[in-house]
Amino acid sequence: MRAKYFVIVAAAIAVALLAVRFGKTLPQPLSYNDTGESVYLVAEVLPQHHGWRDLWRWSHSHWPMQRASYYYRPLAMASFVLDWHLWRLNPFGYRLTNLLLLIACGLALGALAARFAGPGGWLAAVIFAAAPHRLDAYYLITPASYLFLIQTKATVWVIARPDLLAALFCLLAFHCATARGKAVWLAGPLYLLALLSKESAMPFAALATVYAFLDQSPWRLKWRYLLLLWAALALYLLLRQHALGTDPLSQVAGLPKKPYTVFRWLGLLMLGPAIRLTGLLSQVATCGWVLFTPHTYVWLFEGAVYLVSLFLLLRYRTRQYCLWMAWALLFVMPIFWLPVFWAWGHYWFLPSLPAPVLMSLVVVTFWERVVAPTRFGQRVAAALARKP
Repeated sequence: MRAKYFVIVAAAIAVALLAVRFGKTLPQPLSYNDTGESVYLVAEVLPQHHGWRDLWRWSHSHWPMQRASYYYRPLAMASFVLDWHLWRLNPFGYRLTNLLLLIACGLALGALAARFAGPGGWLAAVIFAAAPHRLDAYYLITPASYLFLIQTKATVWVIARPDLLAALFCLLAFHCATARGKAVWLAGPLYLLALLSKESAMPFAALATVYAFLDQSPWRLKWRYLLLLWAALALYLLLRQHALGTDPLSQVAGLPKKPYTVFRWLGLLMLGPAIRLTGLLSQVATCGWVLFTPHTYVWLFEGAVYLVSLFLLLRYRTRQYCLWMAWALLFVMPIFWLPVFWAWGHYWFLPSLPAPVLMSLVVVTFWERVVAPTRFGQRVAAALARKP
């Protein structure tokens, strides 16, 4: 019963924090703290194209915000059409929809983390909603930017809604895939909805395959969601090919790439705090202790937290750590396909989702393996188990 109360309180805190953080941005005009694409969408595209015929046309044509043969996002466009019929030119409604999607993503993330860490996994939703300004030191993956900035762009920028939709449906699909009941059959349809929201959801099928190899359940259970997910991806590729006349591989092959940039950001993603700590120690070794400043002690603390967290996860939750690292690396790959490599903004929303989950796993593992066996931990557990 107390676990149920904890889940309710954690979910309520996450919802309240997100509502407070972004509620004040709802009345702002699109010309403020947004992009020209959002203004173009609401002021020019939707007033002329908001009927059923337009929805049908977008189901087999390219995303109207970019030139042909680039993006195919019919579900995201359908959500904008729905907003147009509800709100017309009022930016409040468009941003309200984005905020509701962000809250749904936080709750879905907490529910998914609870599958791996028990009720304590709901800490991921709270961390997601109230993350400190910098996360790269405390999370075992290093988003290339601040999570606050990632969430702000994905929520305040109306045009960033495809990222929110893709993330939400990927989380729900993963939740169904890890279920043991009839909900597993919903994994494929939910994944298809994520793909129709934004092409960045494509790596999810590969992630589910990684999960299947890490999971210890029988393969007769795993084939159910694997076949559905890969079938959904195949159907999406056929629809995309029909709509755009080009497949993703040929599109990616024509984009300019900078291998140095790719490897640099992959290195930061994997080992950001460790790289900073190693650089500091090398400077101290060559220049002496005179380099110690107030920032030095912060870096040392960050490195210590990183190493302790890494030990706890590798020692006690190896499979889960590998799974969420695979999520981060697989979902960061589509960003490298862009003609211009963006190191900030809503493009990083999907790759940043494992960070709160890993943080919650560290807290739960620290409690279970370090604090709970002590007298203090036993007293706390006895107090929590005591009936009111």
